[in-house]
Amino acid sequence: MLQGLPFPVQRDTLGMFAHEAPVQTQALDFVKTTHLDFLDDLQKSGFENMNHARPYLMKEFPELSSQQAALVLSHWFQCYPQGYN
Repeated sequence: MLQGLPFPVQRDTLGMFAHEAPVQTQALDFVKTTHLDFLDDLQKSGFENMNHARPYLMKEFPELSSQQAALVLSHWFQCYPQGYN
């Protein structure tokens, strides 16, 4: 567990800070770097509206519930304050 953050984060869950920590305080211990990398790749592929990426995330990672996929996507958006589509 990393200390000093307002939420629990495992070093092995998000790697060595590949993405910035979320602003929210909800535990996101199920978020993995592979989820965020998938969203990065989806956005780079030209996917037009990342707000509609949840079903693609759930198809790629069937272990995620709909709510978890929404939280992963929300976390990904918070990692990119410049705002992707």
